[in-house]
Amino acid sequence: MQPNADLHAFLRQKFPAEYAAVRPAIESLRAWLTDPANVAASDPVASKRALVGLSDPEGFTPVPELLRTVERAIDSIRSDPNNAAACFMLARAMTELGRFDDEHYHPAPLREAVDFAERAVKLAPKVGKAWRALIEIQIHLHRDEMVADMLRDLGTQGFAPGTHATLSAKFAESRGNYDEAIDWYERAIGYIPEPPRRAEAYTAQAFCMLKQGRKSEAERPFLMALLEGGPSAWIGHNWSVLKYELANLIGATELNRRVLGWDPAYLPALEFKQFLIEHYRKRNHPLPRPRGFAGRAVARHRPARLRPHHPAPAERGRVAATQARHPRESYPHLPLGPRVDFRTFSATGLPPRGVIGRSDGPHPTDTPKENRHEDLDRGSGNDGSAGRRLGLCTGRREAAAPARRRAQGTPRGQRARRTRTEARQGAQASCRAGQKLRELKQRQESGEAKDPERLAEAIKRIEERIAEIKARLAEHNEKHHGGAEPGKS
Repeated sequence: MQPNADLHAFLRQKFPAEYAAVRPAIESLRAWLTDPANVAASDPVASKRALVGLSDPEGFTPVPELLRTVERAIDSIRSDPNNAAACFMLARAMTELGRFDDEHYHPAPLREAVDFAERAVKLAPKVGKAWRALIEIQIHLHRDEMVADMLRDLGTQGFAPGTHATLSAKFAESRGNYDEAIDWYERAIGYIPEPPRRAEAYTAQAFCMLKQGRKSEAERPFLMALLEGGPSAWIGHNWSVLKYELANLIGATELNRRVLGWDPAYLPALEFKQFLIEHYRKRNHPLPRPRGFAGRAVARHRPARLRPHHPAPAERGRVAATQARHPRESYPHLPLGPRVDFRTFSATGLPPRGVIGRSDGPHPTDTPKENRHEDLDRGSGNDGSAGRRLGLCTGRREAAAPARRRAQGTPRGQRARRTRTEARQGAQASCRAGQKLRELKQRQESGEAKDPERLAEAIKRIEERIAEIKARLAEHNEKHHGGAEPGKS
């Protein structure tokens, strides 16, 4: 995200307003911990009871919950100064209260949270959460040498491989090594058990790809994030913007509609919806109707069939000609939603994460017939020819379907189906054996084999197997196709 006026004003504050509300209590706790008599006092039961009902502070945790976590963690530490969980949660809550967006944090809360994170690591040196709290703070403070040393120690100990992979990815991303960050995120996803955290890792991976300009590849991580974490307004909004940038206006519109279904008050999606409406109005095109499946239900108890539309060559020529006359309009001021789900765009308006790079190329759906595939279920796409070509509408193909299904249910149809299956399996076995034979002959020619005699026996067995398969296929073709290959009789 590029520096702007809101970010400049945020960083110029002595302390963020949200953090300033709890700072006196934190300073009082720091002074209380300096007294050896207080540190010696311990009530583990009351300390653990104070943390009941709290969850680990994350980027999507709302501000009221963060303030509540700070108060309860302070009470827990006063009951037992050796409670590592309370120190970790306090450090994480202080870090999130100093957050502006995914990439910018106010340094004052971070510097004050370091003491509690180091205390958590000292009390629980084999707990990955404690290391995460400390290393993330050092990453945001750009202390690269310290982060590299701590990551090396964490990786050497090997007790938290998922935490090590995630932190290594964030460290590489903060230094601009996006290829390395993408690899680390992919490795971390295999260790993370919680679906929400996997969704966050997938989304971070998508943002790394976007920073590299790899827009088409970034669609898969966005999709996986929604599949892992369920409906999420900020993930869906960023994906809808990406679809627009990839010249998929229909997909961007439909995904924006679904995002507003998940969160009707999400401001970035509302602004993007108004932009799309204005875009359609300038092109004199109606807004596409909401739909999930472009098809008709076969029966009341059966779901609709998904019937995609692919323009025929003649249609693609008309679309290309229309694109030259109507170049696509860019979206230069797109407000992308940050990862913070509950804290973004309040009445004062938190700033966006950043702008996905835009493209000013033509849009494939900027054509008077952009809704040509909406009526395929009724047998008409444009003039109906496209639907007929794809077999998606009523016609000879659909009229012959019941008879074809009846024929497949007869004994003769079943025998024909078994015959085709046997021929296909024989051809596949022959291909696999041929590939294996080529590999073994290459090894024999290169002289890499440790036991040449054994290799020669294996080659001989595979050649016999291939000859047997070919004989069976020839017998099959003679019996069922009159000696011709299937499909050529």
